[in-house]
Amino acid sequence: MKKAVVASVLSSLVFALLLLPGAADAQTPFDRSLIDVLEEEGEFTILLEALEIAAFDQALATDGPYTLFAPTDDAFRSLPEGQLEAFLENPEALAGLLGIHLAPGEIDAAMLAERDMVETAFGEPLMVTIEDDVVRVNEATVTESGHTADNGLIHVVDRVIMAN
Repeated sequence: MKKAVVASVLSSLVFALLLLPGAADAQTPFDRSLIDVLEEEGEFTILLEALEIAAFDQALATDGPYTLFAPTDDAFRSLPEGQLEAFLENPEALAGLLGIHLAPGEIDAAMLAERDMVETAFGEPLMVTIEDDVVRVNEATVTESGHTADNGLIHVVDRVIMAN
């Protein structure tokens, strides 16, 4: 029973992700997708594993545009002991966590700096603050911007963003 509920919720989350703007247009992979960029960078192996477990990898390879706030491997490793493993073992919770890191559309650094909030793919608001030219999304610091793919943008963040 529990597995059926988890499968149903996970299917609903993936379906919701595919209903985001542009989803109906994209049926083939991009030449250089968000997934490709993450793989090229080399510091996102845990994020890539998580995206696969949560079944987001296919959508991020074939759909968009999206803005991804991408925690590095070090950001995932800095989670409290046992939390990363718990997320990786629970696809439903993992999908919810990853949905917080994904926003529909392309929000570049200039656009991000003009906002005080970004709404994620699942409707979770992320608070954007700037202090001394440092951009934060919730508690995460944007350490790099400008990683571009054919289907969106990546902002590297120094920690895993949690729900408000």
